[in-house]
Amino acid sequence: MAALSEGIYLIKNEASGMYATVQPGAGAKQSAKVVLEDLHGEGPARHGQLWHARPHSAREGAWTLRNVHSTYLMDIMAGRGRAGAAVQQCAAESRDDLLASQLWRPRQLDEDVYTLTNGYSDKALAVKGGSHEANAPLEQADPALGEDLGTQAWRLERVPPRGEPKGFDALTASVVSGHGGPIGATLSGLTGLAKGVLDAGGGVFETMAKVVTDPKAPYLRFDGFRGDEFIRFSQRHGIEAGPKKISEHFTRPPRGFRADYEDVLTARKGSGHTHAALIRDELLEFSERSASDTPRILPRELREQLPVKAATVADAKGETVAFFTGDAIVVTDGSLRPTGELRLPHAPDAFRTDPDTATAVSVEDEMHYFLVRGEEFVVVSEGKLVQGPARLTDAYAFLTGVWM
Repeated sequence: MAALSEGIYLIKNEASGMYATVQPGAGAKQSAKVVLEDLHGEGPARHGQLWHARPHSAREGAWTLRNVHSTYLMDIMAGRGRAGAAVQQCAAESRDDLLASQLWRPRQLDEDVYTLTNGYSDKALAVKGGSHEANAPLEQADPALGEDLGTQAWRLERVPPRGEPKGFDALTASVVSGHGGPIGATLSGLTGLAKGVLDAGGGVFETMAKVVTDPKAPYLRFDGFRGDEFIRFSQRHGIEAGPKKISEHFTRPPRGFRADYEDVLTARKGSGHTHAALIRDELLEFSERSASDTPRILPRELREQLPVKAATVADAKGETVAFFTGDAIVVTDGSLRPTGELRLPHAPDAFRTDPDTATAVSVEDEMHYFLVRGEEFVVVSEGKLVQGPARLTDAYAFLTGVWM
């Protein structure tokens, strides 16, 4: 029997044939109950039935189950040691005693079929009263003895890939606080352990996930754009928002944005915005609820090379921008005047000359560039190839079936 692996799953109750679902109408609410529902159609309703199953890095054999729609974890919030306590969703906890009730230990019964035991109580995921009815709440129950497991057997149905040939039209990476507030595009003061992981491979885009496990610590977050769709994700939390229409997340995007953009960058530090869209020969800064009316115009030297392949900030403040023109990577200053070329000799040719998008983060005094082409990415600095080429879904398994 194949072992459970990280990914996006539907969790189907074997007894009833219905699915573990965040209670309809309460999808994004902390403490919302988890109930049984028939399989919903595509869209946000279905996302409330999708769970990102992920092994916990510090607790062998324990997994978290994070809802794709709400981004909250399946949890026992009240009466945590009691049989009959309700299954709810809750934000990630850092205290060991509270974290334990957000962990689940799968025991395989058959191909793709498991019991799920809570890490705090050692009680099994079940349906209240053994119900087979829609909207029946889930609970934790004393583990069933014998062959009749009642409602304690669950089939984890892996969501199949969407088959998208292209990961992103645009991608930004930023450092955010543990609560999700933007900090900037630089990481400093890394510990010796973090530096060791950084040197071992994966660069800054992997280091913070492998070393810093405190949910309150800063972390790296991606905003991805493809056509008129948007997704926000991180190694720390998986999917944090979306997939959704760009206009649902950015209610006042720059004029002409939505699906007509060459790339999206992290905005300049101090600009009052979080993003900057490259639309033809203009950079327009914007945030979730506002946009600048004053574009930054590309100079003639760059306008002659339009359309550019990709663009990204090239320093921690976002003042310097690197434009991938195909023939070269042109670096500009704060006024967008060309000042030279960025050489990434260790990047594979296709990623350097024809990327779909690029983003970058500063680590101490070194920039790490994340270049995407099709379904693959590489991480490079000026001095070395840090990671890749690798498939996006190998590094970010939770994108499979939801975005890729």
